[in-house]
Amino acid sequence: MINVSMKPSSRQHKMAKQAFTLIELLVVISIISILISILLPALGKARKSARTLTCTNLLRQYGMISEAYSAQNKGYYPPLSQPLPGVSNSSWAINPELKALMSVNDLADKWWWGRNKVCPDARAALVNQWGQTLDGNIARAYGMSPGKNWSTDKDMLWWNNYRGIRNTDPIQPNRTLWFADAKNAEVTRAGSDYSSYWDLFGDDPSTHYNEMLAYRHDDRANLVFYDGHAKTMNKQDVYPNDALWYIKKNP
Repeated sequence: MINVSMKPSSRQHKMAKQAFTLIELLVVISIISILISILLPALGKARKSARTLTCTNLLRQYGMISEAYSAQNKGYYPPLSQPLPGVSNSSWAINPELKALMSVNDLADKWWWGRNKVCPDARAALVNQWGQTLDGNIARAYGMSPGKNWSTDKDMLWWNNYRGIRNTDPIQPNRTLWFADAKNAEVTRAGSDYSSYWDLFGDDPSTHYNEMLAYRHDDRANLVFYDGHAKTMNKQDVYPNDALWYIKKNP
């Protein structure tokens, strides 16, 4: 008579001890889910911060190349607007000399500076109203401040075709805005009113408003000043802030 033992083998016993129970598996899955829910927002925030920093560094570069431009042009900064051969609507954004200093291919009738030259959060600069991808429309990414008081600085108006701003003109270079996140190549104090512009239209490529400042970075905007430093400012601190907007004299 053959005696068959009903006891599990040592190997079977070992495998049974190593296997997860259903409850243990569910606990592990729950822990992993919780960790993912904690880490994903932190990762998204880190990515946003990286894009904001990229944008800040780009604006700082525009200040630096504008200083280099002034060194080659008897102390004059790039004009906000100037006539160019065969171009009806000209601005600093298609200035051939400025583009050359920024290593941008010179196409005098084009606004495209390349995707690596515009704010990575500037949706209006990267996609048009029909959803077509753009190669970095600089005029929908950054704007230059005219730096004028309309009542006293009539020589600096854009329709005179030359700003006439020299590197010695800003009386408070550490407080006066030069370039900023914007939806147009020009940005003004009136266009910085977020309640009338940004809060209504945002960075939607289908809408276009002249002189509009863009608060792309969690309701903040990147700005560069005439002394070369860059700063990310809350929209409530930008508008109204008279000290930002006037080069020669404040109202």
